Amino acid sequence: MQKSPLKSPIELAQAYMTSRIVISAVNLGLFDSLSRAPKTVEELSTDLALSSRGANALLHALAALGLLEKEGDRFANSPDADTLLVSDRPRSQVKALLYFGSLWEAWSNLEHAVRHGVPPRELDTGGALEADGRQDPERIRCYLHAMDVIARPTAEELANRLDLTNVRSVLDLGGGLGTYSIALVQKNPAIKATVFELPMVSQVALARINEIGMQGSIYITEGDALKDDFGTGYDLVLVSQLLHTYAPDDCAAIVQKSAAALAPDGCLIINEFVLNDDRISPPWAAIFAVNMLVNNPAGTVYTADEICHWLLTAGLRDIRSEDLGRSRMFLARI
Repeated sequence: MQKSPLKSPIELAQAYMTSRIVISAVNLGLFDSLSRAPKTVEELSTDLALSSRGANALLHALAALGLLEKEGDRFANSPDADTLLVSDRPRSQVKALLYFGSLWEAWSNLEHAVRHGVPPRELDTGGALEADGRQDPERIRCYLHAMDVIARPTAEELANRLDLTNVRSVLDLGGGLGTYSIALVQKNPAIKATVFELPMVSQVALARINEIGMQGSIYITEGDALKDDFGTGYDLVLVSQLLHTYAPDDCAAIVQKSAAALAPDGCLIINEFVLNDDRISPPWAAIFAVNMLVNNPAGTVYTADEICHWLLTAGLRDIRSEDLGRSRMFLARI
């Protein structure tokens, strides 16, 4: 029998309590406030317009979790909280947590998704960026910045694993804010990368590229991965964390189009969360498949065999894969 990631059903059922405490503290700006100076319950209540009772309970719970330190009657951020949970810190994860908080309502409709196989229509906006533009622009912006924060370490690792000596042109399919393209260009400044994204993403991505001064190396092209042409002649095509938002037939079509966009001897890379053949391990990947169920009409997490099948069907060869921590990178040549 597969072991539960926590010790008992009660602990599993109560896990949401810790999650909600942390997300609410971020939403309220609590860690930002304490980054300016340690505060008492009364001082924090005044600063953030909180009730004294509410601030008292939340501050002590956060201290119990190790995110705050209490000395006398004053609370201060722990070193980790000051590094990761203050919005203006270089390694801040606040945008990611704000996005996770936005998924709360979708996860509350899990029973509906299990019964019907899709989320309620009005909530069908969180797992993938839909081409029909139904999402709220601010939620899209939050989503993109969250994915950027989460992806940066993996993007750097992926770039460091690759021999980019002879790579000059890159297609970054569904590349969001260009996180992976940035890492590739930083390793080899001779690369010209094209981030292919939906129109609703393009302006946010362009602003990011301009902000960091890489507009001469990274370009944004608007399009729908299922409907629009990718172009041809790319030395490298990267499909990172995109396939889990699509149904299997659509994944096969995207891989086929990606292979057709390669130059002779070009390389296609797929970076994805991957389930083992038993589909119950690793546990976090099985849980992420449920996240796709509650947020997306068709997406899920696939196995390595399924991904390799799409690559082979597209006529690719020399397939190999490498673990990148929580995801796996598949490399294949035309």
